[in-house]
Amino acid sequence: MSNIAVVGAGIAGLSCAYELTKAGHTATVYESESDVGGRMRHRVKDGLVFDIGATHLIPNYTNMLAYVDELGLEWAPMEFCTYGLFREGEIKPIHKALSMRGTLALANAYRKSGAGADFRDLETAVEHDTDNAYDYAAKEFGQEIADYIVDPFTAAYQFHRATEVSKATLQAVIQSVKANKTNWDLHRIVGGMSVLPQALANKVSTVHTNTPVTNVDATESGVTITSERGEEQFDAVVLATIAPVTDSIFNNPTTRQKELLQSTEYAKSVAIAFSVDADSLPKTSITWVPYVENTKFSGISNEVMKGDDLRSNGKQLLCTWMHDGWAREMISKSDDEIWEAALEEFPKICPWITRDDLGKHDIQRWEAAMPKFAHGHLTRVHNYLESGEQGTNNVWLCGDYLNAPWTEGALWNGKRVAQSIIDQVQAQQ
Repeated sequence: MSNIAVVGAGIAGLSCAYELTKAGHTATVYESESDVGGRMRHRVKDGLVFDIGATHLIPNYTNMLAYVDELGLEWAPMEFCTYGLFREGEIKPIHKALSMRGTLALANAYRKSGAGADFRDLETAVEHDTDNAYDYAAKEFGQEIADYIVDPFTAAYQFHRATEVSKATLQAVIQSVKANKTNWDLHRIVGGMSVLPQALANKVSTVHTNTPVTNVDATESGVTITSERGEEQFDAVVLATIAPVTDSIFNNPTTRQKELLQSTEYAKSVAIAFSVDADSLPKTSITWVPYVENTKFSGISNEVMKGDDLRSNGKQLLCTWMHDGWAREMISKSDDEIWEAALEEFPKICPWITRDDLGKHDIQRWEAAMPKFAHGHLTRVHNYLESGEQGTNNVWLCGDYLNAPWTEGALWNGKRVAQSIIDQVQAQQ
């Protein structure tokens, strides 16, 4: 059996390491942070659980659901599951925030969508990578749908404009919703987002936290990993870090790998958790904030939707995320400066509260919050995956940027990479 290094203990790296371990290989995971999970992680402060990255899950995450069952974790629906849209100073249910023409246009978009594309695997939608989602929606379904559905949906879950996401991604989401709408109802893993990553890490051979890798040198005979532990030799390596980190530590990529890593772009964001009086807000789970209404924030999450363990001492969390553009201005500023700007701006998009209602709970900066699945990116990834260069010199790229969005996509991509390694080893025996 093989001795394999996995660099990065996000959900992609951990699912890969877990599958390799189950198959009898030795997986050694390196993580620069003190905790595992990457963008699937939580912190507890004052009795309140703050999901600092991904904040909710859906039953369409079938690979994740299988792990929850396999590892004995608890999966639960939200206490309430409703969506709001901020428009002209109010938060309304999405269908009530659209005009009649907009509602009909949305129904038409839904009707015209095809079948077969899956948002968890954008390889299934590459044929639609011909335009950006915003311009496509504006031309096909009207400006209102582009501004008040496609753009805020993208911002709420990707933190950037729909001009920077491929039409293929939009098609994959629509087709996935059309295939089974109830599988998009909001759920969670009880205990917070870190529960699943930690459970996977507990099953892996070795996990070195607080251990950033500085160099990866690969050859046909093996891979050398350099960290504060010194140089260590492995049969292969899985690079499950974000593309810029992989590019900075991987010394000898192929030309195609280098081009892919350097062309991958990420949205920045700053996640902000306010404490407010528990149960003082309307039962709206998630609010989308259109860019045409506010250029600063991308969405709002009413965290008490997750249940009793999201209440503590009469308080709950109300979370928001900075839009990529504003985050680029604010991310390097001090906590005090971020709090002041957020307290000034947030009441403009949340008419339920005033500045005095908001307590300063926690801040999380994300230099690379989400990869931008932009027009052209999907095709570049597809060409790389089809080229056969995965595994060249015993190096495997892994992560959500490989046409595998969100936590489910990243987890699935880790499983896919692990299976490719297992198949290769078996073929060589």
